[in-house]
Amino acid sequence: MLSEYQIQLIEKAIKKTSRDIAMGSYAAFAPPGMGKGDFVKFVESGGFDKFNPETARAVLHSLIEKNQESLFGIIPPVGFELIAGIDSIIFKGPYDAVLQTRLKRAGGYWNCDSTVWEFPVSKIESLSRIFKNADKAKAKEKSAAEQRQKYFEDKKELERAARKEAAIKLEKERNAAYQQHQDEKYAQRARQKEVERLVVQNEVDVEKSQGIERYSAFFSPCQQSPIVGQVFIKGGQNFKVIAVAEKILSKSDIDREEDMGQPGLDYGTRRVLMKLKKTDENPMAIENIPLNAVESEFNRGIGTGYQAEE
Repeated sequence: MLSEYQIQLIEKAIKKTSRDIAMGSYAAFAPPGMGKGDFVKFVESGGFDKFNPETARAVLHSLIEKNQESLFGIIPPVGFELIAGIDSIIFKGPYDAVLQTRLKRAGGYWNCDSTVWEFPVSKIESLSRIFKNADKAKAKEKSAAEQRQKYFEDKKELERAARKEAAIKLEKERNAAYQQHQDEKYAQRARQKEVERLVVQNEVDVEKSQGIERYSAFFSPCQQSPIVGQVFIKGGQNFKVIAVAEKILSKSDIDREEDMGQPGLDYGTRRVLMKLKKTDENPMAIENIPLNAVESEFNRGIGTGYQAEE
């Protein structure tokens, strides 16, 4: 049984044949007064004794059935359809460059009117080979595409690994450079502190040779700090205050002093740094001050929270 598409092919062929016969026989056989269009319809309807449409339909039907039998055992690719035509095999399906190139090479052609590929009936045995070769070519192309994809993925992975390695190397270099900078900074600071210590030690040695000593003491908020020129007794010896620097202790200062064994300090306590020099002058009313000998704190205290008076 023919499909609707094959029946349409037969009817289309009948109309074309009727028109060709009518155009070729019009001058000799057309009844007087009948136009060409009417004569075409007259031939197509079977009124012209030189052409029997029903006989033509039977012949075309037979040709299609014969061609249909020739397609037995030929399996088209998935998504495609083979249809037996009158004098060709019709190939319908989506665009496939690989397959259609091989059809054209074997004698197939593109029917622009019907938008289908047609293949000569005489070469119908080539179809199975064409389909198999096309499948092999597509499989090979797919494999090549997968290999290309893998190549680019591997290349990207190598590039990522190289970038990561370069980033790690750069980070190490930056860390090394930063550490070197910090070491140089600490070394410079250590040298600076040593120079400061030597300068202060030299000052202390000079002051000691002049009879000047350095001391520190803590004063509560209600106690008055010593003033320059004040004289008091320490260990049976009169001392005169020649310089004073003081600082109100912060919470962190108090905590640090307590950790170093100086308890009982309250907020508002002042730490006073003094330079004392032995004198024969009479002492003033300052007694029982717990003095602590210091060497470098007086100079270091100046400018870091201490208020100095000389």
